Amino acid sequence: MDQGVTRRGGDTIMRVVLLCTATLVAAFLLVSMASATTLYVDRSAPGPTHDGLTWATAFLTIRGAIMAAPPDGGDIWIAAGTYNESLTVYGPSIALYGGFPRGGGSWESRDWTANETTIHGNAKDPAIYLGASGVYRIDGVTITNGAPGILQSESDLTVANCKVTGNVGGSSSRNAAGIVCSGNTITIENNLIANNANPGTSAKAGGLYCGNTLTIVIRNNTITDNTAGDGTAGSHSCGGGAYVAPTNAQGLSSCLVEGNTILRNRANNGGGVGCAAMSSVNIVIRGNTISDNTGCGIYGGGTIEDNTVSRNVGGGVQYSSVVHHNTIEDNQGSGVLMDAGTCEDNDIRRNSATTGGGAMVGRSGGTFRGNRITDNTAQQGGGIYVGDGCQIFSLYDDVIENNTAQQGGGIMVNASSIAKCTGVLIRGNTAVQGGACHVASSCSTSFYSSVIAANSASEIGAGVYVAPSAQVYLANCTLVYNTSPDGGALTINGAGSSASVYNSVVAWNSSGLVVHSGPSGGYYGVSNANCVYGNGAVDYDHFSRGPRDISADPKLADPLAGDYRLTSESACI
Repeated sequence: MDQGVTRRGGDTIMRVVLLCTATLVAAFLLVSMASATTLYVDRSAPGPTHDGLTWATAFLTIRGAIMAAPPDGGDIWIAAGTYNESLTVYGPSIALYGGFPRGGGSWESRDWTANETTIHGNAKDPAIYLGASGVYRIDGVTITNGAPGILQSESDLTVANCKVTGNVGGSSSRNAAGIVCSGNTITIENNLIANNANPGTSAKAGGLYCGNTLTIVIRNNTITDNTAGDGTAGSHSCGGGAYVAPTNAQGLSSCLVEGNTILRNRANNGGGVGCAAMSSVNIVIRGNTISDNTGCGIYGGGTIEDNTVSRNVGGGVQYSSVVHHNTIEDNQGSGVLMDAGTCEDNDIRRNSATTGGGAMVGRSGGTFRGNRITDNTAQQGGGIYVGDGCQIFSLYDDVIENNTAQQGGGIMVNASSIAKCTGVLIRGNTAVQGGACHVASSCSTSFYSSVIAANSASEIGAGVYVAPSAQVYLANCTLVYNTSPDGGALTINGAGSSASVYNSVVAWNSSGLVVHSGPSGGYYGVSNANCVYGNGAVDYDHFSRGPRDISADPKLADPLAGDYRLTSESACI
């Protein structure tokens, strides 16, 4: 009996426990439902009640739903239509979802293309202003007539599947016209950002500005026909399409600009993409198509890789740390402008500029490796122009071919600069002076294990042209089939200039090794252990023939087909 009583008492206790548990679960579910509140907006909702709890009783304005959102925020579903309002959000975390049909529908019925949901601002204030810390999402909405379209600070923001178009740079911010954001984490993806205008000398960017932000992701957007600045000399606009800026002096935690199509934007610098931290390693611009912009394609940034950068006015890629595996073509302005950094495994072709059609290198120099630099044009340095006073510029295993210039069809090394070429093929370039390379006054240039072939000059120096007070050194090189009326493989033409050639093949050029005006006046050339053979006018002209030089057919494998290797029958082995 006592045991039976004990069992009945245990059952009673268990029922109490289960009842309490059920009550707690119900309370938890109520809290969870409250924390995931969904409010509805439909400007055609019949009413008469408009409490936003159902589609039939939806709010008529988005502002009404925002004001009714609980303290912990929620989702706002918006039916198709145009909402003439400028929105301000403080406090709660809000997600705005457009694209629902008129009269409402399920999540599965959502289609932001067929059911366009437009927030039409007043042209004086931001169409959407997010002014406090929180987590915000704007998804499937068209945002227009704002000043700017979206202005956000101090929060996390995702903008996805939206059209941001027809906005202007407002008095509240001249950073951009489309989207201006600064906060913790910013994600901009799958949007159309188009036809936004931010005029004036104080304007920064056109379509999109992300600054003072820890993490930025700009992915799979179409960013087109945006403008920043007014094009005058006093305008400092940068980033007609998009502009990213560092959080602080230490730079961004991360910034990724990936998979976007960025077309026909305008700015003074960075018509496509501009970066405040010009060489920040934390800014990665990858896999984009950046074309037909004015103000160069990309300005600044850390790693620029796997992009197509084409037909931009003002040049292709400028002042970036690492330029890797891009196609950079048909730009008006240098394909690459580098002042310290690495340019590797790129196709740089058909660009045109006054100096440096393919690439221009500044005073801090840089390293080029494995690039194909072809069919570019300039007045100086059709392929590459090395600027005044460059500390050191190095090329390894590059192909510099079919470029054209007045001076230095392939390469021009300008005053007081230092350049080193290793394993480089310089072929088929044309110029008035220095078909392959023009080495200007007071420069030092060296070539190791390189091929200089089939270049031409209409006046002088088809291969390497050496100006006054310049020094050139060649070792283990092949110089063949270079032609010009005056000078062929190597031409020294200036007081105080010199050249040394060692263990190289110099054959079948219009002339071989030439020093103009004889050895007087400090001109001199030294040759040793070379094969100098079959050059048209002369093999040597005032150039010291080395005791170990030979004159014999070098027996190259197939030089006319581009195979410059020595065969086993060569006397040069």
